[in-house]
Amino acid sequence: MSGERVSQESGSPVAMLREYRFAMPDEDHGRLLAADLADRGHRWVRMRPMYLPHLDPANRLFGKPEFSRPELEGWWQVSSVVDELATEDATESHQRECEEVAVAALARSHLGFCEGGSIAHRETMLRLLDLDGLLHDLPQEQAHERRVAVARSFPTPQDIAAPTVAAAAPITRGLPSLLDTVRAVARRLETDGAATQMISWWLTDEAAQFEDDQELLFELSDAVLHQGTCSPHTAEQIPFLTGIIEHEQVAAPFRAFLLLLLTEAGTVGRRLAAQDADRRSALGLGSVQSPDETAAQNAVEAVAPALLRRWPGECEAVQSGLAFLAAAFPDRAQTAGIIQPIAELAATSSEHHRTAMLHLAHALASADEAALHATYSAAIASTSIRLTSIPSPTAPATAASLDVLHRMLQLETALVLKLSA
Repeated sequence: MSGERVSQESGSPVAMLREYRFAMPDEDHGRLLAADLADRGHRWVRMRPMYLPHLDPANRLFGKPEFSRPELEGWWQVSSVVDELATEDATESHQRECEEVAVAALARSHLGFCEGGSIAHRETMLRLLDLDGLLHDLPQEQAHERRVAVARSFPTPQDIAAPTVAAAAPITRGLPSLLDTVRAVARRLETDGAATQMISWWLTDEAAQFEDDQELLFELSDAVLHQGTCSPHTAEQIPFLTGIIEHEQVAAPFRAFLLLLLTEAGTVGRRLAAQDADRRSALGLGSVQSPDETAAQNAVEAVAPALLRRWPGECEAVQSGLAFLAAAFPDRAQTAGIIQPIAELAATSSEHHRTAMLHLAHALASADEAALHATYSAAIASTSIRLTSIPSPTAPATAASLDVLHRMLQLETALVLKLSA
């Protein structure tokens, strides 16, 4: 079947098509998934052995499994294209999210996992569509009929109000610039012989080129967690980041942002395990962290007690960040005596999103497994988290809760920073 013929058969009003890709442990399970996808109205469903560059003599990566995915040797890839009939952008987006959640569950049921996929304009997708290994080729009318029936089973989109901003102490006029404070901390670490090359960079002329404090904050964030992942340099920057947070001349909105960043670094391994749970479960990889992630977690846990003890003197926005830190390290929270203050802050909060966030943080910080399930469900129902961002049921409960809590606090902190600009 040629791409040209596919294009001629297509006539849906939807401009964007979605392709899914799945990794399946063997051909039999792949065929079962392919049949299920066709039953859901996926128009073109294909299956072929998983292509791995390190096994292809014609590929420049041949013989280099470190640049490929050797764990998928012997696996099969199933791919499919969904052609929806939604006529409004919001409806189309909701259907696409619901479908992504549904097919991920199907792949799990057949011992595989969804690898992701792509979305493209109709003409582009159909022009480039590779039909090698085609198993199911549904006529457009039949595919649309099945998609309409499937869409009726999707939950109604929830209209969840955006959170209001947490109370934060205003930026006091007369404080030194954030760069001056960052440099003061870097200079102190240099004097103590504890500055790395990345920390010393903040003392150079190049570090003075930021347009404003918020741009500087995002540079700090990228240096600690590049694109949300750990590097060998993440752990060594934790004392530097802690010194900035503890500096009394850092404005509260910036302190809230930096606390979020610090706890992001201390939870990144667990949160990524939650986000990647289906793949890890299918491959039997468990939730093992990388050495860099473990080093970052240990570094943040080491500074957590001193930061948690700051609770009484901090504003609500910063206390929310401290609640996330307590949730990440329950033993440190218990020692610092911060568990009851989190519960009290949750009880006095009048904002639904923040209340749910703090209840979840309290359940994690107190290691209350009985409360964790209920507070996790309430948190998801109280925030505008995308359906596709909700961790898989295969994710460890604590890791999944930390991931959701992180997303909730990101919304809060973004509002705090926006109002401080």
